[in-house]
Amino acid sequence: MLFKVQYKGKKKYIKLHGASHSEFLKEAKMKFSIPAEKDIYLLDESGTEVDEEVFSDILEEKSDIQWTIVDNLSVSDSPASSCTDTLSLSSHSSDSDVFLMSPKRQRIDDCILSPPRSQHVDDSSSRAKELVERILEQKPGGDKILAEYATKGQMKDRTRRELVNIVVADMLEKYGSAPPKDKRTQYALGIVTLFPSLRDPYSKKGYEHFFDAESNEGYIAWKLKNTQRGLSSGNNSGVRRRTSQTTESSGPELAKGFNFYV
Repeated sequence: MLFKVQYKGKKKYIKLHGASHSEFLKEAKMKFSIPAEKDIYLLDESGTEVDEEVFSDILEEKSDIQWTIVDNLSVSDSPASSCTDTLSLSSHSSDSDVFLMSPKRQRIDDCILSPPRSQHVDDSSSRAKELVERILEQKPGGDKILAEYATKGQMKDRTRRELVNIVVADMLEKYGSAPPKDKRTQYALGIVTLFPSLRDPYSKKGYEHFFDAESNEGYIAWKLKNTQRGLSSGNNSGVRRRTSQTTESSGPELAKGFNFYV
């Protein structure tokens, strides 16, 4: 499989047999002569970080994507910017975990800086924030997420994944396997309102990396697709088991088996 990849303005093709997130980063380091011990991160065409959990899902959705590799110091030619930016990722090691701050880009040319976002939180933001906060207070593991953020003011990548798992599970309980887009949007808005460091200040609304209604992408969308795929696989397995048992039965046994599964 061929991948189009750019790193600090240089563009190359990477060829892999059976791609995985770790193998992709390993091959990228070799291709661009990046030291093996250096931390690098993978971004999609919108500039959103792609981790191991969602890498395969994005490949299925967009196989011809142009990937961007960035390190923890700087990146030029970011796919989400029309100007040359510097991307800084603040990281602190703690128990082998990495704290990932939201990307903060510092202009290094004559581009005009966008005005700061309004600090006013409207009613919809307040309701969304209260919704996510209430979910975390009630669900197992949610209290640890709230406590970590209250202490650190930031969130580990592992904790962010657990946060997405909890809110998606709540969404599935309330709205089934295909929650309406307005509900997915509400949960995404609630997350970045409750945890401001997770907001992307350079996107239009600040929460598109959790859910973008226009493209149906983001952490929430990818988790839902994983869950829906698992449910579909489980249902198909159940059908095969029932078919096998029905085929092996005859006479009264067949009728009994049929009534049981109906």
